[in-house]
Amino acid sequence: MYEKIRPGTIVLENTTLHCWVFSDMLKCSNTTRSRTPAVRKTYQVIAKSVRVLVESTVPAERPTIPTLPAFKPANNNAQAAFKIFHVSPTKRQKML
Repeated sequence: MYEKIRPGTIVLENTTLHCWVFSDMLKCSNTTRSRTPAVRKTYQVIAKSVRVLVESTVPAERPTIPTLPAFKPANNNAQAAFKIFHVSPTKRQKML
């Protein structure tokens, strides 16, 4: 994917456009004191198919994949605190 679609690549796409309309009663206009909800629109473009018409001459750059920090075991103080923490289950009394 990164080798084909780079900056400068000309593509032909078969897409659909979707509009999501959200109304928010909490963000009503206080100046007009109307009960009409505030409307927020979000647009989504979904590519059904992509065809490369003209390839780019820009060299491909693979993005770096983020890594999670390495696991670091808890220090002895924290482990000792959990060892001395005891909870004993209590019996429930029957309600008559």
